[in-house]
Amino acid sequence: GSLDRLMDQQKTQTLTSVKGEGVVKAINITSSQITLKHEPIPELKWPSMVMAFKVAKNVKLNGFKVGDKLVFTLEKSKDEQWFISKIDLSKPKP
Repeated sequence: GSLDRLMDQQKTQTLTSVKGEGVVKAINITSSQITLKHEPIPELKWPSMVMAFKVAKNVKLNGFKVGDKLVFTLEKSKDEQWFISKIDLSKPKP
């Protein structure tokens, strides 16, 4: 169907957005950075690791603390850097 074709087209385009999960290791509000120990991100071929990410201007970090489990969306900037465009506390799995 047309949905399958759309999904195939999206797979072949360069990835500009991926979702991930992780735990907060550090927060730097002044430099708009958050350090996460994230789960593997297969779309980027990234293993689980600790990384610092810049966050978009509209993302407020003051609601989070070290140890929080998060779900986040990474987007690629014009200079090919991944940054967090959306971040939320992850819901505990039932």
